[in-house]
Amino acid sequence: MCAVHIQVSRKMCLSNRHVRNLAVWGEHGLTSRVDAQHAQIQQLGQWNSLGTALHDDRWLRHDLVEVIRSLFNTKSRVQWPPLLPGR
Repeated sequence: MCAVHIQVSRKMCLSNRHVRNLAVWGEHGLTSRVDAQHAQIQQLGQWNSLGTALHDDRWLRHDLVEVIRSLFNTKSRVQWPPLLPGR
């Protein structure tokens, strides 16, 4: 599960498995772009577009992007993914 799915599921108070079709484009860090055009969440057994269900365009376009960028920047300061022993 990617960090974007986790952040969206927390915002919507849903399990991670109720979020699908989110994508992050670009390099890790400042050039990252969240693509939620086809994103869907499952509520009450039905899949709906994220934009329709969220009702918070600012969070989706700005706040989520900043959270994801900060996560990527944190990961870039350490070895990510961690190297396996013997490599």
